Amino acid sequence: TQPGSDRPVSFDPCREIRYVVNPAGAPPDHEALVEQAVAQVSRATGFRFTYAGVTDERDFEDRGVSGFRATPVLIGWATPEEVPALAGDVAGLGGSSAVERIPGHLTYVTGKVVLDRDYFAEAAGRPQGFELERAIVMHELAHVVGLDHVEDPNELMYAEGVGRASFGRGDLEGLALLGA
Repeated sequence: TQPGSDRPVSFDPCREIRYVVNPAGAPPDHEALVEQAVAQVSRATGFRFTYAGVTDERDFEDRGVSGFRATPVLIGWATPEEVPALAGDVAGLGGSSAVERIPGHLTYVTGKVVLDRDYFAEAAGRPQGFELERAIVMHELAHVVGLDHVEDPNELMYAEGVGRASFGRGDLEGLALLGA
């Protein structure tokens, strides 16, 4: 939230959110997977996402901000050896970096989505694997734009994967608020 308030930190709705994809370790259908997940988050928030291309960048731990110039949101696949936070039952991680462009007001300017390469390889062979993978990417992108976990298992933002493949009503309300 914003300092001293309950208003959320989010991206500037007047600016595009640029993103890049590192395809190393990605499933074969990763382009459609990312494109569809980004479209769902864009539709729910009103944010304009712009694909800025493929990258070989792998800095999942510290997305950089140089002054007010942000690096694009990085989406990629890794192993728990590369990103220890993926250990255990964690299929993905998402988050953002903020700057204070206006005194006392934080704005997200970049972020990252890192997905467990081995989980995605295994999920690809399951029935409805693509839908579950897309839901994970959507969940992590929702973290990037500012949503946190919720306690309702009927929402995609529930911390545990329960097989939900789309945003719930509460998710959509939160995403709309962030986009406003």
